[in-house]
Amino acid sequence: MKTFLLSYQPKLIKFALCGIILLISVVNVSTAATSNWTGALSSDWSNSGNWDSGGVPGTSSIVQIGVTVGFNNQPVINSSTGTTISSLIFGVNGLIVLGTTTTVTTLTVNSGFTLAVSGSITQNSSTVVISALSSNTFTTTIAGAGTITCSSLTVGNSTAFLVVSLLSTNLVKVVSTIANLSISGGLVVNSTTQGTTVIPLVVAIGFNNATFSLQGGTTSVGTTIKTVNTTQGLILTGNSVPNISIDMPTGSSLTPVLQLAGAHAIDATSVANSIDFYNNTGGTGTCTVNYNGASQEVYTTSLSTILNTSPQVYQYLSLTGTGAKTPDGSLLTVGADLTSLTPTIVAFNTNNPTVTVGGNWINSSTANQGSGNITVTGSVTNNSSGTLSLGSANLSIATNYTNNLGGVYTQSTGTTIFNGSSAQSLTDNSTTGTTFNLVNFTSGGTKTMSGTGSFAVSSTGILTMAASTVLQTGNILTLNSASTSTATVAAIPSSASITGTVNAQRYISGGSNAYRGYRFLSSPVYTATTGSGSSANYYYSLGYLPTYVPLTSTSGTLGGFTKAGNPSVYLYRDNVVFTNSSFNTGNFRSINAINYTPSYFIGVDFDGGFNLHVGTGIMLFYRGDNSNLSTKWITTTSAESNVFVSTGTLNQQAVNVVNWYTQTTTLQHDVVSGNPSNYTGFNLVGNPYASSIDWNTYSTTNNAAGIYAPNVGNSIYIYNEVSKVYAVYNGTTGTNGGSRTIPSGQGFFVKTTAAGATMTFNEAAKVNTQVAGPTQPTGPTLLLSKRMTNDDLNTNSLQDIRLEMAADSINKEETVICFKSDAQNGFVVNEDSQYLTGSGKVGLCSMSADSVPLAINNIPLPKPNQTIVRLEIGATTDGVYTLNRTEINNIPKLYRVWLMDAYMKDSLDIRNNATYTFNLYKADGNSYGANRFSVVIRQDPAMMVHLLSFTATKAKDGALVAWTTENEDSYTNFTVERSTDGGSTFNALGSLLSNGTGNYSFLDKTPLLTSDKYRVQVTDLNGGITYSPVMTLNYDVSNNAQASNNIMIYPNPVSSVMHLAINQNNGSSNISSLQLADLNSNINKTTNPTTYDIKIISLAGYVVKTETSSQPTWQDNVSALSPGTYVIRVVNNNDKSLVGKSTFIKLGN
Repeated sequence: MKTFLLSYQPKLIKFALCGIILLISVVNVSTAATSNWTGALSSDWSNSGNWDSGGVPGTSSIVQIGVTVGFNNQPVINSSTGTTISSLIFGVNGLIVLGTTTTVTTLTVNSGFTLAVSGSITQNSSTVVISALSSNTFTTTIAGAGTITCSSLTVGNSTAFLVVSLLSTNLVKVVSTIANLSISGGLVVNSTTQGTTVIPLVVAIGFNNATFSLQGGTTSVGTTIKTVNTTQGLILTGNSVPNISIDMPTGSSLTPVLQLAGAHAIDATSVANSIDFYNNTGGTGTCTVNYNGASQEVYTTSLSTILNTSPQVYQYLSLTGTGAKTPDGSLLTVGADLTSLTPTIVAFNTNNPTVTVGGNWINSSTANQGSGNITVTGSVTNNSSGTLSLGSANLSIATNYTNNLGGVYTQSTGTTIFNGSSAQSLTDNSTTGTTFNLVNFTSGGTKTMSGTGSFAVSSTGILTMAASTVLQTGNILTLNSASTSTATVAAIPSSASITGTVNAQRYISGGSNAYRGYRFLSSPVYTATTGSGSSANYYYSLGYLPTYVPLTSTSGTLGGFTKAGNPSVYLYRDNVVFTNSSFNTGNFRSINAINYTPSYFIGVDFDGGFNLHVGTGIMLFYRGDNSNLSTKWITTTSAESNVFVSTGTLNQQAVNVVNWYTQTTTLQHDVVSGNPSNYTGFNLVGNPYASSIDWNTYSTTNNAAGIYAPNVGNSIYIYNEVSKVYAVYNGTTGTNGGSRTIPSGQGFFVKTTAAGATMTFNEAAKVNTQVAGPTQPTGPTLLLSKRMTNDDLNTNSLQDIRLEMAADSINKEETVICFKSDAQNGFVVNEDSQYLTGSGKVGLCSMSADSVPLAINNIPLPKPNQTIVRLEIGATTDGVYTLNRTEINNIPKLYRVWLMDAYMKDSLDIRNNATYTFNLYKADGNSYGANRFSVVIRQDPAMMVHLLSFTATKAKDGALVAWTTENEDSYTNFTVERSTDGGSTFNALGSLLSNGTGNYSFLDKTPLLTSDKYRVQVTDLNGGITYSPVMTLNYDVSNNAQASNNIMIYPNPVSSVMHLAINQNNGSSNISSLQLADLNSNINKTTNPTTYDIKIISLAGYVVKTETSSQPTWQDNVSALSPGTYVIRVVNNNDKSLVGKSTFIKLGN
């Protein structure tokens, strides 16, 4: 208790003491129901001789310890006698303090015993202080392994006290180390600041500080904790301090726990910075706060004005009880462990705090994350009944992760990050497993998966590896696949790796008979390897297929297939004669054995045994899954959707495609007698990664590109399993849904352009773009590219016509005719995409001028002569079909586009009409093939550019030429020309390209101020040139002569050095009335020296030279100028007036 004495007289103090003693004698009268502890005989609470009442306290007793009666021994409860009382009051063991004092009271309740206080426990403050320059501490310790219960606990009070002191401080402190202190109501700590007028002119100020210090055991508070400071009397300086703290003093290894059960457990009116949940001054124990009530506010730094946040608000934090535990602010920091137990719900998703846990997070509750990141320096353990429901933010784990039996892990759009710099373990022993959505493994070290459960990446998820980091899958990682997406393993840095086997799923679409047919597949995993480094070979097995799909082959069950029959699995071989006479003698070579040892060694009909390398595509006839097996051999049976699972080590880093037949990295490019030339060079390859890849990363020259493929064309062919035609994409344009994205597990054709072609896939090819389909309206088709969007294209200004032949909504095929100014009408490799015949019910392609069937045909827009593009059509049956114009992009209105039917001698304007219906008869070859339909593109003269008006007017900054047109589109060129010799010759001033707006203008900034004639030259799409009428602008000859007479140029014409003379005495004829008025008003002012701005300007309006001269004569070497006519212009820099303007002719050097 600090004091401040304004006037001090020894006699006055003595007088005051007498009054105080008299007052105390009145105050210290106790009531009959009060039992005072004396400890006269021993420390035994149950000994009646230790009480001033002569008996042990009863249920109605008010027990006082050190209030009015001193005691010899500290009370200890080690029996049940007298342990139920009405209230308990601790005093300061004396009311008058005459100097520096330290008193200690200790109440001990031993193990197995309970002191039940039906009312309150109160620690009194000192009521009278007569001390000078002293610090007084009164400490009451509640100790033992037993229990104390009460309805409330109050430390200090808010009543006035008598102060006759100088600069003194009282501290009333309750320390709890008892095993269990249960407060059903609230905990209140009061401090008081008192100013007392002892006698006239003598004022003393005292401070009664109060503290509740939890240093051991568990203290439970049922409602609120609160700190109060009361100020009374005349206060000249300072305030007292109330404090509630969980303390870890030097040398202590205890583990105090504060349990808070109130919905809002901290009274909002508490004193700033007065509650400290983590005050370690040198101990080795722990400080824990446990919110164990129903639906509670969890206090964060948002209440930092009340809570002490250094070093953190919490060291250990437990969230238990029922209802939701809701952090109230934006930042929750736990220095050590966070424990959340069932049945509580941790509502991190309400206020979305950023949560930082310095130790471990042990969870058996339902923990809901929102948009705030959670960072755990230690481990995360999800126990039985625990649900980690992650939100849109990240969960970062620096040590280990365990999901135990009964634990549930769910993830939304956020990322789970394992970022420990040393080894980390990921253990799942749950029945549901741990399925990541976005998961990152960073910061180096090895992350090892294990357990009796499983790990997975969701079908929409991405697994990302950072440099120098290793993921050991423990053979329990699955990459999921669903109808619209498949898990992605992002590009893996060269210093990172994923080891152990992975279960790679591949969703196979189905649902109707339309899905019964061929699929082109590849493998994202390898099952064996030989060699090492750049000489390593990676192989995959087909042994997993019979588990998921009925298979037939010529060898049947002997080869590992379901039964004998027409082959179901094929490879493609380029160097044989094409034939459709049987299932296994053409280019598609049937596999007859998939059960050899080693498993990647396969048998091929008529060819022998071969190793199957990753990067090789296969063709599979899909009948559905293995259910109802006996019906699967019936051609009308629908094919169900399915999920294949191939198990092996993920393909990583560079994958070199090895041709299955030659077992070399050189792709096939064989010219075979009897095969059409357009058959040469097709190779069936496959995406080797557990990720989509981007064909637009393809390069024939850059070996670091995503797909490095020298001597491989720019087109890919992906089989559409529904319409049974090939989707084609060539880097800019696609047909039948072809796009730049090739999904994982997808086989596809490429076509070599020359011998010696190779193909290498690199990690840079990976993208997370999902191919969701369908292009057909009957169901999802994951192994099929969707129709391209603008994001798939290199430009949004493609000019094309897209045509489609359709039998119905499923059976149809597209072809595209694109228009490029530099394209050729004949077939050009990497400009056009050749057509590859599928097995659909319809077929459509266009023919190049040299009769090559094309899926994508690039030609120039025709000039005056029309262009005819033949279409080749086909179908498997007679019927009614339609040709649909599904797209016409950026074709100028100048062009008419007609569909011509030679068989029916009919035509259709397909610019304005989208559908043409026709009959096809298989018995009549003229009703199909390449000679029935053609597309005719020709110009419409009525839609050629027309000049509607042309004007030339004098403008402030020169001569403004303007014109309007129609049908100019974006291909017309305008050139503005001027004549200064009466129209004998015209010189170009500038040109611009049309933009389709119809209104154009050009400003001649340097008219020659004579009689200038203007016209515009119009160059149309065909290169034809027309001219506008000539417009003349006449300028005032006298003014022009005056401007010219003010300067003189010689020699003129000039080839090298030109001289300029300026007439400084040019009168006022060249000065406007406003300028003249300004000169008159400044006649008496000092005139600045005149400087001249000299510009040489080309007839096109460009300033080719600028000089400044302070002299009326100037010369310059103009030999560097191109021959021609130039304007020289001189301006007075003082008043910005035009001094003169003239022309000169520059001769050749």
